[in-house]
Amino acid sequence: MMGTAVTSRLSLRESLAAFGVFLALALVLHFPHYGSHYGDPNFDFYLHYHWAREFADGVSHGWLYPRWAFFDRFGLGEPVFVFYSPLYYFLAALVSLAGFTTWASMHVVEVLTNALFGFCVYLTCRYYVSFRVALLAGFAAAANPFLVMLHYKFQGFAWASVGYAAHGLLLWSLFRPKASFDRVNLPAAAAIGIAVIGHTMSALVLLMCYSAAACVAPTADGGVSLRGIVRRMLAWGGTVALGLGLGSIYLVPALGSTSLINTDAWTGSHILQAFAWPTFSAVWHGVQWFSFQWPIAVPVLLLVLASGWYVFRLKGAAALPARPVVLRLFLVLAVAVFFGSELSYPLWTMKSSPLLKIQLPYRFLSIAYVMVIVICALLIPSAELSGRRIWKKVFVFSVAAIGVLGVVMAGKATYIDGVKLVPALASNQYLFELQPQWSRTPNGGFKCSADKSACERLPLSAGAFRGTPEYVTKLSAPGYLDYAVGGFEQECSSRQAHCGPARFVANTVAWRIEALADTRLRLPVFLLPMWKLVIDGTSVPAVHDVNSGLIEVALAPGAHEVELVWTETALFTTARWISIASLVVLILLAVFGRLRARAAAGPAFR
Repeated sequence: MMGTAVTSRLSLRESLAAFGVFLALALVLHFPHYGSHYGDPNFDFYLHYHWAREFADGVSHGWLYPRWAFFDRFGLGEPVFVFYSPLYYFLAALVSLAGFTTWASMHVVEVLTNALFGFCVYLTCRYYVSFRVALLAGFAAAANPFLVMLHYKFQGFAWASVGYAAHGLLLWSLFRPKASFDRVNLPAAAAIGIAVIGHTMSALVLLMCYSAAACVAPTADGGVSLRGIVRRMLAWGGTVALGLGLGSIYLVPALGSTSLINTDAWTGSHILQAFAWPTFSAVWHGVQWFSFQWPIAVPVLLLVLASGWYVFRLKGAAALPARPVVLRLFLVLAVAVFFGSELSYPLWTMKSSPLLKIQLPYRFLSIAYVMVIVICALLIPSAELSGRRIWKKVFVFSVAAIGVLGVVMAGKATYIDGVKLVPALASNQYLFELQPQWSRTPNGGFKCSADKSACERLPLSAGAFRGTPEYVTKLSAPGYLDYAVGGFEQECSSRQAHCGPARFVANTVAWRIEALADTRLRLPVFLLPMWKLVIDGTSVPAVHDVNSGLIEVALAPGAHEVELVWTETALFTTARWISIASLVVLILLAVFGRLRARAAAGPAFR
């Protein structure tokens, strides 16, 4: 008989063994990349590799939180890490400090975070089911087809690694037996903070779905009730606020600086092509990615119908000790299915809808997959105890099949669809340096030896070097490409100046420039309010060239030390203090909670 009792205590030995299993599974799933050096790379693949490489370089130069990617957009830079969640790149940079290459560091982060995700799903289930069933659920979640596709087709490395780890932590924090919805949930707040700095879009999806679980409370008969909803919503609001506060060091500057970039690139007609299980939207707007929207989505739909029929039609969960948990999981699942499918179509057509920032409705499948796996796992003991052996086999087979299907898809995506990856990845090179028409110059820029059209024709492997539409600065103008083709070297010679090599130290890039006459020259960096221009030790107002958007400096004859220093504006400083204050509040609440628990336990406990 499989155990069904709810327990708050787990065996440490069992937990260590389970984590070892999920670590081994993650090593197997990621072997094609790090072991066989095979993959099916797209633009995002190289984009994230170059971002991770450049972030690691910034950290190695002493910039603890790099915000600017110097080599993006033909070497003129972009404010990528002001707007993109930094946790994945920060962890990869820390690993690289131990001597690993960027590519190897990315694997370490992905393997460990995916193992953590599977373990969190196992841990959540283990409170309510047997070790074997919980292990099966963790396996299916860690190898589910949507997650595998994120790694090997979508190439969403940050989302598929730290984003999913945060999802697992939030699942555990809200659905473990000791979880409370009547007061601020500190582990959930920490998970939300990690989600925000791990992958913002998936954090938004998580909040939209998991908020439904805070609406109801268990009743004495094992059901759920709306009584006390105001208190629970206030407690959940405090949990979310604390989590967002923890992530404010990234989130506040990102939201407060969107006027500086091309946010229009985040929305478009492609959104209405990206529903899960599309029918009429496919006829009206077309299908964006059939694999994600039907083949990958069908197992979720089938399990939603099967588990829903068992619970609500057959009342098969009536005798299950974890029935309130299952019902709360169904609420989360219902929200994910609603927003991921055409049921929410009108909301996605509203021009001012915040949903548009999520971009792809099928993102909600990431929640739905995990929910149906956990629900089916929790229903296995119920089916066994009630004598419904067919239903038990259905749930066991379905959960196992999801994991097996994911493993098969990982193999297909790499060894059948994929190709041998370029050796330069393993040798820690910037792949855009392999382009014959572009070359690095000692003074910190690039130049192109071909005509302008050839310079623009870059392969996918150039990655971030070509730039991303959303991170081009609002001040940029078409002339920047002409500048990039000639490079900073040509700029200096045409403006009667000799420019020494660029020096990168922490958040500063500096040049020794000798002007042969009064001159104005453009530096190979776009202007943003965060750049402070320092000439010969004196801070001067930074201005930009209207034809390119690049920072322009005026120099008198003679030798000059020119520095660009990335400085924290008031927005960045405020954000940092919000995160620090939130962390202090989290620690204090945890300490006071522990003291109250010990006091309530009495002298015997002490």
